[in-house]
Amino acid sequence: MRATDQTYFFHLRMLTEDGCNISPMGGVTAAFRYNDVGNEITYALSVCSEKDNFEKRVGRIKAEGRLNSPKLRVRFQIAPEATVSDVINDLRNEMAHTVTVCRNFDLTRLV
Repeated sequence: MRATDQTYFFHLRMLTEDGCNISPMGGVTAAFRYNDVGNEITYALSVCSEKDNFEKRVGRIKAEGRLNSPKLRVRFQIAPEATVSDVINDLRNEMAHTVTVCRNFDLTRLV
């Protein structure tokens, strides 16, 4: 990956109880940046309650605001030869741990 000051986002959505459709309620938005010094990813999350309608715009605003806060962002190392796909998978695993620790959130329903 190349170093960048650009912020990237991705969203994870909840499935309905039957697991067949994407629910309009709940989800997670991640904002992240890559820094090639130390091969580091910095990310922050916005978690939407399963009781609220999920809005990408709100998730992006909150996640990026947290990414800019030294107290609310998280950093982790990646391999120098990592691809974007590798980084997304690593980030998803990091997110799963962070969300599980911070909230009682059913990650088995995230897609």
